[in-house]
Amino acid sequence: MAKKNRTLLIGWDGADWRFARRLIDRGAMPALSRFVSEGATGNIATLRPMLSPMLWNSIATGKRASKHGVHGFCEVTPDGRGVRPVQSGSRACKALWNIASQSGLSSNVVGWYASHPAERVCGAVVSNDFQTAVAGPDEPWPVKPGAVHPPELEQTLAELRVHPMELGRESVLPFMPFMAQPDVPDDSPWFNPARHRELGGLMRLIAQTTTVHTSATWLMEHTEWDFMAVYYEGIDRFAHAFMEYHPPRMDHVDPEAFERYRHVMSVCYQFHDMMLAATLRLVGPETNVILVSDHGYRFDDLRPTGPSHKTDPVAWHHPLGMLAMQGPDIRAGQTVLGATLLDIAPTVLSLMGLPVGLDMDGKPLTMALSPSVAEPDFVLSWELEHADDGRQPAEPGGVSDPEAEREALRQLVELGYLDELSDDQEERVRQVRLTNRLALLQSRVEAEGVMDCEALALEVLSDAPDAAAALDVVFGCQVLREEFEAAASSLEGLRRARVGAGGLALREVQLLVAQGDLAAARRVLVETGKEERDALAWPMRTGEVMLAGGDLDAAQTAFREALNHDPDHAPAWDALAQVSMKRGHHEDTVSHCLAALERIYFLPRTHYKLGLALRDLGQPEQAILALQVAVLQAPQWGKPRRELDLLLRQQGRTSEAIEQLVGARSTLDRRIALGPGVSSESEAPSDGQVDAAAAPGEGPVIYVVSGLPRSGTSLMMQLLQAAGVPPFTDGKRLNDENNPRGYFEHEAVRRLQFDPDCLRTAGGHAVKVIHALTEYLPAGPRYRMLWMQRDLGEVLASQSRMVGRSHGPEAAARDRSSLKRVFELQAKRSLDQAQRRRDIEVRVVSHRALVQCDTAELQGLIDWLGMPVETEKLAAVIDPGLYRQRQSPAGADASDV
Repeated sequence: MAKKNRTLLIGWDGADWRFARRLIDRGAMPALSRFVSEGATGNIATLRPMLSPMLWNSIATGKRASKHGVHGFCEVTPDGRGVRPVQSGSRACKALWNIASQSGLSSNVVGWYASHPAERVCGAVVSNDFQTAVAGPDEPWPVKPGAVHPPELEQTLAELRVHPMELGRESVLPFMPFMAQPDVPDDSPWFNPARHRELGGLMRLIAQTTTVHTSATWLMEHTEWDFMAVYYEGIDRFAHAFMEYHPPRMDHVDPEAFERYRHVMSVCYQFHDMMLAATLRLVGPETNVILVSDHGYRFDDLRPTGPSHKTDPVAWHHPLGMLAMQGPDIRAGQTVLGATLLDIAPTVLSLMGLPVGLDMDGKPLTMALSPSVAEPDFVLSWELEHADDGRQPAEPGGVSDPEAEREALRQLVELGYLDELSDDQEERVRQVRLTNRLALLQSRVEAEGVMDCEALALEVLSDAPDAAAALDVVFGCQVLREEFEAAASSLEGLRRARVGAGGLALREVQLLVAQGDLAAARRVLVETGKEERDALAWPMRTGEVMLAGGDLDAAQTAFREALNHDPDHAPAWDALAQVSMKRGHHEDTVSHCLAALERIYFLPRTHYKLGLALRDLGQPEQAILALQVAVLQAPQWGKPRRELDLLLRQQGRTSEAIEQLVGARSTLDRRIALGPGVSSESEAPSDGQVDAAAAPGEGPVIYVVSGLPRSGTSLMMQLLQAAGVPPFTDGKRLNDENNPRGYFEHEAVRRLQFDPDCLRTAGGHAVKVIHALTEYLPAGPRYRMLWMQRDLGEVLASQSRMVGRSHGPEAAARDRSSLKRVFELQAKRSLDQAQRRRDIEVRVVSHRALVQCDTAELQGLIDWLGMPVETEKLAAVIDPGLYRQRQSPAGADASDV
């Protein structure tokens, strides 16, 4: 691998472009202004739920919470008897610094969320437990054990820490300029953090942020590194404490308090700008720098009403964060569209010249990368690449010290992310377990849609019948299935769960609209008290009802009201486009669609409307491009595919029309097909829904053999060959001691995600497709899939044996518990998706029954294939001697036989 330019990833938790641009326009953030003018910028869409531990681990891994395993701020201890804050060992997969380390690159990591204890990567790690002062100003302040790697850096970095009580009056004055007034004496309680709670909190935040910065800049200057990640929690923490005091004054804020703290947030951003300036000077222009925030932050009339400590902290978060990139491998002046937090890790890997994992949920932001960065390469999964990655082994059981545990969780309770935990240990465990399951549920709903998450919601409700988030999922599924009586019952359950009157009214309107009773829906909207109406959700739901009833003027007024509250609310721009389309105002439709896509690119329904409007404006080529994106983002949705087919034929591009109808894809960023799904017939379906157009086409069947690696897929390929189905293989991967009879693979299939054309000639053949790639089987052909089911313990043992043969015993000594979690989730997701598709007929085959030459299993396979072959002929293919990893009756791995 050629030497690449260094890459620095800077995280600003909670930073918001809308807030920052006001300061940039006033000349108050010169470093960020210059950074923006010389690099690539754009919005970046967050994930839900908007909780820092989940989001920053998604940024570092390129994977959603269901894959990386961090589901909240704290977790149950390994022995199941206590709770603690999430740790580095909570993460079930590799982060960027682990991948870099095993690839021979050096990384520095400072302050990253859930990075304690420090992982032993090639480089240095300063965990997020390093910067917090745990002693008085005149007392020893020991570094928490495990907070720094390597240990020899501990003392040097410890001396760079800043204690809150070291800060003088001059350090606080920029944030609270009223303290400079001559009538405020030096002995005023405003200068005493013990008596002035806000001052004490401000000093702690300044000290902690400064400590992160001093540690990071020291490592930048005094160590050799290829990749560095620095996380500043400051903006988010400052905002939770002081955004309620930012202008304009909120009703509950005392005028005197408003004057004292009104400048804190602006100065906080300027403080971070100064640190950015110092960082850029240190790393120099030869370093690629990515600045990202996990979400934005409400600072206008959409701030929740009432004191911040009494409101839901997540309600303050805005769904669009900041993204800015600058460096020798970044396109200057480029606007980045369609970025999500999941794209950061693949982009960093591309900048470092490393392959992107196909099991990552994001994509490299290639539109922002210069031609000097090669087209991304891919590996199936970095979890299968075995080398020393520095991760912490799973911690053995043990009960946390109750006092230390309480202190560690205190901050989360004060910030409002956790309710006050019970003193009863069993109840604490129950609370945390439930909270994390609800967070995972929200994450999965965003990725998969409510219909695919109903089982998990029902599972949660079996333990916690009043869990509102789970009730809401069940309610949504019942409405979609038109089970209106059951939905009304769930609505009562939400009322018993004490969901607010405004939220209940919105759900009641949703149910009434689904029943076709628009008049009753309007009555609910009118009769609900103004104090119960959410400033954004209410006008959006009102507009939707008016639009459904054909009152376009009222709908437009409602959607405009939503935009008055939040000009960056992409769904409102999309809704205005729908209004303009119904009126036949094509130019307005195009304008509104582009406004929506500027903010969030993952909107297939918006691309569809844009394509139709461009078509009607006499711009067929641009319309084709828009419809192609809609097809890519929602491949199972028939409307854009049909419109695209018609338009291509009208333009004389019949061969292209035929190609797209059989499901061909270009290499255009296939990852944008993971856009959000919606439920209406007029909108793009979610992953869990299919359209009639997704039915299989005519032509030869493609026989797909899939399953986890080492689950018996090669054996099944041999059986199909014996039954008369020729294998689709290029013969490049030769047989070896791991597969003495061959692998039966085709190298091109590894790039199925980005080049589905590789299957164009596979009709009538058997194709081996690894589990992680089955979701990319293009629509059009008919598929018959044989899914190999093998005991996961045997699979992991066989994988370990294979890795040991190839890379030595140290590489095989991988903690199987984390691999098991990853593979269980991947296998279930892949099989579920395949079974939902109308164009795939799935048969699950037991590996154990096959190798035991079970006559019923073999005859069932023959009957399913519909081919004239005797069971004896298939049985002759099977060599039980190759079944070398099997579970003993007690469940332990047996030796090879």
